[in-house]
Amino acid sequence: MNQMARVPFLFLIAFGAFFYYYKWTFLSGLVVVLLAIICQTLTGIWLSKIQKKLMETKDARMKVTTEALNQPKMLKLYSWQNNFVRRIIRKRAAEMI
Repeated sequence: MNQMARVPFLFLIAFGAFFYYYKWTFLSGLVVVLLAIICQTLTGIWLSKIQKKLMETKDARMKVTTEALNQPKMLKLYSWQNNFVRRIIRKRAAEMI
């Protein structure tokens, strides 16, 4: 028999034993566990959205930084270094918010 196929059966046996020994107090513990699972799921979804937004802002900053590092001669020739530094600082500030 497959291990995963036995899991629901084992949960039923465990829940039945807990209910037999602890009566209705077992249900309050089960509710607390279910609430914790729901809260963790919602928090995980919220954090993944924040992480995605943060990675997008980091990518924007890294594009500007890479562009500046790949063309140092051009930056010096046209005196664009201050402009690129300001752009990088603005991207970094957006990342910190």
